[in-house]
Amino acid sequence: MKTIFENESKYWSGAVIGFALLGILFILYDRFFGSYLLLNLGGILFSISGIMIGMEAILKREIILRSPYHRRLSETYIGVTAIAQGLIIIIIGCFLIGILLLNYFNSGRSLFLYFVKRPGIPFLFFSLILFLTAIIATISSLEEKQG
Repeated sequence: MKTIFENESKYWSGAVIGFALLGILFILYDRFFGSYLLLNLGGILFSISGIMIGMEAILKREIILRSPYHRRLSETYIGVTAIAQGLIIIIIGCFLIGILLLNYFNSGRSLFLYFVKRPGIPFLFFSLILFLTAIIATISSLEEKQG
């Protein structure tokens, strides 16, 4: 059974890049012209592009992370490590969408005070991220396994 990524990967990549660029343009528009709604909408679109990247990593079970320092250096994760990378990206994207929605509705202070009184939910979030990172570090990438 073929997935959307095998047949139409160029359309999927174009959609991800389109969401990211549109989000960046909305954020830049806010910086220059002061549109509060477009700042939050741009952040949400940018986060959706990250969630789409995480979904692709989970469904393809492969993700290649390029090094910003050198053109030929990259880390290839397959299997469980790719799923863990995808989950981390999705969790952070959902977290950013939640923060931006709370920012737009001006209810961030009440949520902050709720989490100060009951810190279990943020600790659960960070422990899940750390657990997935531990899985990635334990199994490691293909390049580290090869020597």
